[in-house]
Amino acid sequence: MSAVAGPLDGIDPAMLRAWQAMDTLPLPRNASSIKAAREAGRLDFGGSVAVSLIGDTPLRMPHIYIDPGKRYDFRCMTGLFAFIVTKPGLDSKTAIDQLWPITQKYITLVDVERQVVASVVDTTNGGRKLWPRRKGSEPWLAIFG
Repeated sequence: MSAVAGPLDGIDPAMLRAWQAMDTLPLPRNASSIKAAREAGRLDFGGSVAVSLIGDTPLRMPHIYIDPGKRYDFRCMTGLFAFIVTKPGLDSKTAIDQLWPITQKYITLVDVERQVVASVVDTTNGGRKLWPRRKGSEPWLAIFG
């Protein structure tokens, strides 16, 4: 007897665990607009979304809004690129940890006060690191060691 493929076959186990862990969490503010844009074909797989801890930003892309250090149901972000917009003193690590398994393996960090941009990238061993490690990104280095 051959096995029948199910709807979850081929899904990355880390992504599946991340999805299941979000079942009881609140949605980020404005998540419904991301979902609607995806359903209407205006935001495709690989599109970009600003995940803002500071409110509105000048970035020309859809936004969702979160509070620092809180956990959210980020399933609307599956397969998208995340631009986490923050400023000194705000916890962006919680959002990075939650978004990493479900978004494209490249998260951009934008510090609006320091005017510094850095990226969280996938490493060859399945981990993640901060790149580039340039002047001004020191506060984020503690997250990645």
